[in-house]
Amino acid sequence: MTDATTSSPTASTAKADTKADAKAKSKADTKAKADTKAKAEADTAPEPDTRTPAEIEADLSKTRDRMASTIDELQARVAPSAIAARGRAKIKGLVVDEYGGIRVERVAVAGAVVVALFVVPALFRRARR
Repeated sequence: MTDATTSSPTASTAKADTKADAKAKSKADTKAKADTKAKAEADTAPEPDTRTPAEIEADLSKTRDRMASTIDELQARVAPSAIAARGRAKIKGLVVDEYGGIRVERVAVAGAVVVALFVVPALFRRARR
């Protein structure tokens, strides 16, 4: 009887062929990826700048002006007076309808909240004395 754990020469040759095929495929995949990467880099390579120095200076000036106006807008937006004005407008929008009339139900709710937060605790403190 032959030992079942020993492999035949044909089986070891088949394994070697499979490993060689896998290694060759791996090399081919790596080469294909490298070729694809090189082609992509070649396609995205920047074109040489054909502008004159005067055109470059004009572009820089335009960019500088746009940045300055953007900074001015941001400063105006975060100014304390602008923030306060937005807050007032938001509160006013809550208690005044689109026609300029007062929304009584919302004013009543706000009044009840004020009473609950300030008047009621003051009365309790006074009653304890």
